[in-house]
Amino acid sequence: MINLEEMKVEKEKCVICGGNEFEVKTIDKAFDVRGDKFNINVEIRICKKCHEQYFSDEESTRIEKELFDLYKKKNHLLTSKEIIEIRAKRNLSQVDFARSLGFGDKTVARYETGSIQDRAYDILMRLADSNVGYRFILNPKYGLDYFINQEKKSSINKNEASWDITCKKHTNGEIGCQMKTSLA
Repeated sequence: MINLEEMKVEKEKCVICGGNEFEVKTIDKAFDVRGDKFNINVEIRICKKCHEQYFSDEESTRIEKELFDLYKKKNHLLTSKEIIEIRAKRNLSQVDFARSLGFGDKTVARYETGSIQDRAYDILMRLADSNVGYRFILNPKYGLDYFINQEKKSSINKNEASWDITCKKHTNGEIGCQMKTSLA
């Protein structure tokens, strides 16, 4: 269902006809993100001359971030805001947080600005948020490099939880980890 509501008229230039008057409306629009359907309110620009409809660059960025965060919530992944909060709680820069988890330098920045993380990356960030995980994963003595360099299965058992972790560095440089967790 589309619900149009006029908001304002803006001056700019249409890329199709060169017209310079636009109507800006808010509509309810359906989107598909990796097979999941979401409806959100979006702001569209409509050329008064040729009726071409489009999103501004700013609106496109906002839509993508909102949709990806809705997808993350539905699929039980950390949202951009939650990732920022975890990193801030540990007082780490994006690069330091990424490196401590064995991620590429830009990975955390991408997740904080809306990109959707894989489940394995999400688990590592969640572990970094827990007290046991923080001491374990972000500790230079027992960080991910410890497991990768040991090339064996390692375990941690604390009062809060236990983890069996096996990590391997692939030939393309990516790190793969398998984890089994249980809460005490």
